[in-house]
Amino acid sequence: MIAFLYELLYILAVSLGAAALFAPAAGLGGIVWAAALAVTLLAGALTAFKNAAWTVRMILAGAAVTVVSALFFLNRNEALREVFAEHAALLWLPVIAAGAFAAGEMLAHIRPFRLVTAALLILSLILCAVRHISVEKLFVAAVLYLFLLTLAEEVQRTWVKSGLTEGRAHLVYVAPFLLAAMILVFVSPAPDDPYDWAFVRRIAARADEAMRELHIRLSIGNSRDPSETMMGFSGRSRFFGGVKDNEEEIMELSGLTPGIRYLK
Repeated sequence: MIAFLYELLYILAVSLGAAALFAPAAGLGGIVWAAALAVTLLAGALTAFKNAAWTVRMILAGAAVTVVSALFFLNRNEALREVFAEHAALLWLPVIAAGAFAAGEMLAHIRPFRLVTAALLILSLILCAVRHISVEKLFVAAVLYLFLLTLAEEVQRTWVKSGLTEGRAHLVYVAPFLLAAMILVFVSPAPDDPYDWAFVRRIAARADEAMRELHIRLSIGNSRDPSETMMGFSGRSRFFGGVKDNEEEIMELSGLTPGIRYLK
């Protein structure tokens, strides 16, 4: 049971995020929440099928075959065929659910994939905020939930446990608090004014400047005399790129104060 609930935690996060991300593209933008619920139920059914005994698997498989067969025969009716054609976009829901199930299983069982995915999703939200790109609130809540799941799982790895030492069980027990945080994010009203991300831009600009300076310092690190690579008018300067000394006058200055001997 713990294994099923553990996998279901990640399936839930991916199902909600995938529905919020792909449902509008599939023509279901007006019913994102209903699509998310359907995708979650379908992906959860796949998870139950994976973890169930063979008897339950046979029952679930029989139920799925019955539903598909019923839809096939009902499609012969002209009126119902028109109804199905109008709602053909709903056929994308099982596809999204299958993808969410596969991604959720990978997140639950492949730790490097989980860590990289959580980090990339958080960075993508920051980038969207900086560039003022609108993101579905349900997607934000799902990403935050996945990040909290990953963080909680990594933190509990460092705990000194006694008694029940199964890490997945600990995550299942704290999951209700993480779900509460996700629900709180989802129901909280978004501010009318966008967040001020100017400090992020300043940090990025300074980081870029520091990297450029580091690159310059490393590029001249093998020179015996650092001043040799600094182009100027001193006697120790050196020109690169095939540039040669030339005595030709290219500029004449006049009206200078007599005390001035050098220009920089």
